[in-house]
Formats: sequence, C-alpha cells, structure tokens
Amino acid sequence: MSLDWYVGDVENFEKLCYVETDEGRRLSQLTDGLIWATMHIGMPDITEKNWKEFYARIRLDYGDNKWPDAEDVKAHIGLSTNATSISRHKWLKELMERAIKTAK
Repeated sequence: MSLDWYVGDVENFEKLCYVETDEGRRLSQLTDGLIWATMHIGMPDITEKNWKEFYARIRLDYGDNKWPDAEDVKAHIGLSTNATSISRHKWLKELMERAIKTAK
C-alpha cells in the first residue's frame, strides 16, 4: 500500500511545506519527514487536538535529536496521511518491546 498524504489544510502550506530547487518545487525535508513519521508513530494526521502527542511520540521514538521541534509540528496542523492509527497504549507497548529487543 502506498503512503498517501495531503498538506492543503496546513496553514500557509505553499511556503511551509514546499521548497524551490533547481529541479523545481518539491516537499521540504521537514514536511517529508513528518509525513513518513505518521506511519512510524501511528498517528495519521496532525490536528489542533493531537499535535502535542504527535510531538511527544516523535521525541520518545526518535530520541532527543532536536528534530522536529514542537513549533515545527504545531505549524503542520492540517497534515494528513492514510497511515494506520495506533492507540497510545498499543504504541507505547510496541515501543517498549522494540527497546527491549535492542538491549545488549
């Protein structure tokens, strides 16, 4: 199944979500990363109601690498994908199981 996405509901999406390159217009690295993160963290969209949890799941899963910051996520409210939604409880359980498997 392909990962489908939509950024048209993101405020100021033309400037926030796209960059101009020599080859033409393409998604910004930040927006592209957030789109792919929706699959990994089990949250298919960023909303006014869930953006803090979206950010928290990224922090827990990706660690403290400073990408993205909370304002980056908040600015992308309106981004949506067809990624599968995973409950907080199930996602945290899977995160813990992955961490245990990687412990040496």
